[in-house]
Amino acid sequence: MESSAKLAFTISNAVKVTQIGFWLMSIVFVADCLQNRTSRQIDSMSYKMEKLKDSGIFYNKLDYKRMLKRNSLTAWNMYTLRRNLLLTFSASLITFSVIIADHSR
Repeated sequence: MESSAKLAFTISNAVKVTQIGFWLMSIVFVADCLQNRTSRQIDSMSYKMEKLKDSGIFYNKLDYKRMLKRNSLTAWNMYTLRRNLLLTFSASLITFSVIIADHSR
């Protein structure tokens, strides 16, 4: 009887760890996609600024920095994400997963 309870507890923990791992991998994948898109956008903007510089049109470095700041992370072009919000969410998720894993012992 006792061994079946231990086995059920072990299986339950394995399922929880698998679920937490799945969620963490999903978050990493989405964050990577967002970062790649942002990098491509910044590269595109850099190319456009170089083109303006080569064509003789006056441009200001301050405008370039403003353009880079306006380029924010978006989630599927539906809403804007803040980088610090992503970090806070990831830290909260890790903290809660540790609490759940510790509580189940």
